[in-house]
Amino acid sequence: MDQKQLEEIRRSLIPMRYDDMSPYIIDGDFDKMFLIKSGLVSITSLVSVEKVFRYSGNYCGDELLKRVLHSSRDSKSTVWVEAVGEVEALVLRADDLIRLVSQFNHSHV
Repeated sequence: MDQKQLEEIRRSLIPMRYDDMSPYIIDGDFDKMFLIKSGLVSITSLVSVEKVFRYSGNYCGDELLKRVLHSSRDSKSTVWVEAVGEVEALVLRADDLIRLVSQFNHSHV
């Protein structure tokens, strides 16, 4: 990945805040992935009801990446992601991820 591609990814990241009043980051739809800048999120699997926690420096949204790479746009998320207290994150929306993947693939043809 070259400097231009990294800059394009950086421009596509949207700073967001979540807290107890608006805690739901991913709730049945996975239209985004995000990097946690600060705070703690809980991730509940809707399949196994297992709950894990991720904190600053971690990212969430593996399902979105798999969906984009395999073009399975009709599927729903199998996780529920919720802020625990205040969370700051850098969000990458599905449309932007699709555009970036497309640009990256075309630049390597």
